[in-house]
Amino acid sequence: MLIFYNKVLQDFTQLLESEYNYDTIIEIGEQPDTQLFKVHSAILYQRSSYFQQKLANTIKGNNIFNIKLPNISVKTFNIVISKYIYSGVVSLENLETGQSKFQALQQFCNEIIIKCPDLVFDSDDFTNLQENALISLLEHNELQLDESVIWDKVLLNSISIPFSIINLGHAVEISSWINRCLTTYDITEIPYEFKLLLRDSRDGFDVKTFHKLYDNIPDLIVVIKVENSDEILGGYYPLGWKFTNSGFIKALGSFIFSLKNENKKESILSRVNDKSDAICYNQYNGPWFYYFGHYDANGLKEWYYNSHGDSYN
Repeated sequence: MLIFYNKVLQDFTQLLESEYNYDTIIEIGEQPDTQLFKVHSAILYQRSSYFQQKLANTIKGNNIFNIKLPNISVKTFNIVISKYIYSGVVSLENLETGQSKFQALQQFCNEIIIKCPDLVFDSDDFTNLQENALISLLEHNELQLDESVIWDKVLLNSISIPFSIINLGHAVEISSWINRCLTTYDITEIPYEFKLLLRDSRDGFDVKTFHKLYDNIPDLIVVIKVENSDEILGGYYPLGWKFTNSGFIKALGSFIFSLKNENKKESILSRVNDKSDAICYNQYNGPWFYYFGHYDANGLKEWYYNSHGDSYN
């Protein structure tokens, strides 16, 4: 039976390498460094819950499923598709290995993680795991984790969100609000790259610092965490702030929000209602969404909020 099983795995591997009768093309990476993988939808569907959903939502063109995964590196995807989804066997031959004085420690840690993968794969810090460390784990054929779970976790790792306040789910939700989507994006289809421009603990949050780093930059997201609580508030402004005394201005597409957390099951979205009074430009103000924002006179970490405002609904 074992010999038969090994032969089947070998046949699957040869099927992948030959590309015989493929019906799915997966484009990995971003231009100009993309690579096409010609694979088989039946195997993807059976071996990965992620691809089950992906294939179900993809329409064939010329009898071919075309899927793009720009956030996955070619090296990582090659290991997942060939060593887990197709064969389920990882070979350590012909792989480059780095030598360092910490190799023994790395091996010790890997052995623990292989036996108890939840320590890493279910960690809140999993998305911060470096790619070479993730690849090192994937290369072990004793990793005690279901293949579909491995693939889903690799997808999460490939999309980095540079904030400590919001998570990947929040980023998906905010992206969907910006584009006014009727349904929420899949985590692999976020159309925006999130860049951290200002962090209070790193840059400070006085008005001059805010305008120095934020002014004239479009598509800005402001996120704050309410002290001594898990409440997360924020707003989106598509045009970019200015260090002037212009007062309130129009801001079509602006919105404010309260994000879901452990105590709040659903996020709250408030889109701009009175477009003429949506945003305030003032040399004493940081980000100001009419009745919600930062005013320097209140103190560096004090924000103002009044629920009686009618510019957002």
